[in-house]
Amino acid sequence: MSSKIYPAFSKQMLYRRLNGAKVTRYLQLLTLILFLSFGPNSQAQDPQKAVGVHGMVLFEFEGKIYASHMPLHHSIHSYQVILEIRLPPNIISRVNQRLKQRKLFSIAPEIFDLFDVKNNKLSNFTAKIFQGHFERGGQVIAENIDITIKDVLLFESIEANKNGRFYLLKQGDNSTLAIHQIGPLDSYDQIFGIRGNISKTLNFDSGINKPIDTLPLSKILELKAEDVELLYLETQDFRKRH
Repeated sequence: MSSKIYPAFSKQMLYRRLNGAKVTRYLQLLTLILFLSFGPNSQAQDPQKAVGVHGMVLFEFEGKIYASHMPLHHSIHSYQVILEIRLPPNIISRVNQRLKQRKLFSIAPEIFDLFDVKNNKLSNFTAKIFQGHFERGGQVIAENIDITIKDVLLFESIEANKNGRFYLLKQGDNSTLAIHQIGPLDSYDQIFGIRGNISKTLNFDSGINKPIDTLPLSKILELKAEDVELLYLETQDFRKRH
């Protein structure tokens, strides 16, 4: 896997921690204050809400643009979400060729509830677009960009299962996305694009508990190596912190 396309970064996460762990602590304190003020009949916080800055990575495959939510264990971001999206034509002209070259682009959207995506209550949102990782020194290339959600392809919570399992998302007769099902730490977020018909139609287990290369994956799927392409890999967010 090319470190040039998928570089390692050393800075700690900012937006999601500000809108995740810290906000959670503030909400817990606020809940306690409200409980003490209004007594035991106070309403509990709705668990089906995840309001924050939900950073996403952009990638292109076979002419379609996708956004993948950047998950984080034990937070409001502990969901794997894959969206097919539409970008404005002027932005497509600026980023599409670099997306095809597998350059890393990410977005920092406006604050919204991630469950509004799941429940089809959110059809579009505005975002900053970064070349590089939006929390690790990426450069802003556009702001207040309107992004349209064309389809919600995946919305699953991070499970405490073993690593190595993949979701298969069929995108056409000859196009499939393989998304690693993020498991317990240490884990990883990995996305492959697959060209051609595959014999497997359901989710599958690679039997490997670390990031897999295209060659062994192509053998599992009974395809040629050139038919399997790595689109995204993230490991830093999924390391155990001591």
